[in-house]
Amino acid sequence: MERKPISDFEGSRITQMLMQKHASYLSEDEWFEISGYRAKREVSISITLRNKDDSLHYPVECRMDLDSNPVAGPVAAQDVLLDFQDYYFSRYFEEDRDLYLPIDWANMQFERYTLQARGQILNAKVEDLADLLMAGKITPEEAQRLARSKD
Repeated sequence: MERKPISDFEGSRITQMLMQKHASYLSEDEWFEISGYRAKREVSISITLRNKDDSLHYPVECRMDLDSNPVAGPVAAQDVLLDFQDYYFSRYFEEDRDLYLPIDWANMQFERYTLQARGQILNAKVEDLADLLMAGKITPEEAQRLARSKD
């Protein structure tokens, strides 16, 4: 079985649910995005919390090996991963955004399942500016000015 990506429709429904559930913790310019796939032996889901200017870009990635877990199939494994990510974001917000996943893949126990997860909060806006600065496309002063701007 090939990798079947999460459809736009399915992704939209999932992100809508996350937005509604966590709305009280999100600022006006923050939202969730989802990507991932289901395959015969593995499921992988990434839910990214981000904001308009990309100064917050937090992908929470999870994957599960179906051969080593008691799941009924790829759809059930996807549901487990989504439940774990929803649980993680709930705890993350309850802890004032001071709860972090490992940067590298790490085994996690969730209910009776073993999955792998990782996450790293990035400031993609500053990283993009640093790339432009290193390439000589902007000056240090421009980089500082752009880093402080909201868009």
